[in-house]
Amino acid sequence: MQPLIDLIRIENNPADGTFAVIKINGHAFCAAIEPPWKNNQEDISCIPCGCYIMHLVESKSFGTVYEVQDVDDRSDIYFHWGNFCTDTEGCILLGDSFGLLFTQQYSRGKRGVRNSIHTFKRFMLKLKDAPVVKLVIREI
Repeated sequence: MQPLIDLIRIENNPADGTFAVIKINGHAFCAAIEPPWKNNQEDISCIPCGCYIMHLVESKSFGTVYEVQDVDDRSDIYFHWGNFCTDTEGCILLGDSFGLLFTQQYSRGKRGVRNSIHTFKRFMLKLKDAPVVKLVIREI
């Protein structure tokens, strides 16, 4: 059976990003963050809602990841790790929860996702290296 990923967007905030929840085969799995909506502009926008296919690929920066295919006027859209929408160029970042995170760069705190590397590893294990995965992106 081909795995199904549901990405359900719950908030689009121009300052902090687009926040979503991820379900795998109908079961809640994790939180996600993407850049805010900017008309699908390459490297700075989340992608349009719709149905997509993802393939397992090798990324120069992140190793083995899933790449979202056939997004109009876009390429190199991966699921990978990172905490803030500023950690991505149009990709989808995974975490176990949302929160206000404090770093040297964001000493007053910035909204993002927590425990991203660990959550990304769990995501990859859950999909068991399926060569093709269906992705449905929608807003509530």
